[in-house]
Amino acid sequence: MRWIQRLPTSTEFEVTTTADCTLALADLNFPGWSVQVLNSAGIPVSATAAAAVNDDFHRTVAVPAGTHRILWTYSSNSFQLGLLLSFCTALTLPCLLLLERRPGRNSSE
Repeated sequence: MRWIQRLPTSTEFEVTTTADCTLALADLNFPGWSVQVLNSAGIPVSATAAAAVNDDFHRTVAVPAGTHRILWTYSSNSFQLGLLLSFCTALTLPCLLLLERRPGRNSSE
């Protein structure tokens, strides 16, 4: 096993095995992580041959025999939604402030 890359949103390994095996990371299995197993040509292995193993605590994947690259990536829908809401708020607040300070607006109304 060779560690290729480790970033906050992705982890990549190269694994060579003589038999089918299970690769487990000691990292927590948090919603948003997905795994892809690529053969030596960089083509994804079928989902049945390389399935994420049901482990509530660790990121785990079944790896078929041979040389493969294992790529875990993280994508959070809640983070993207929060970013969109923040962007909309940043656009809306200045517009509301401009409407409030419009010339000729009587503050006694």
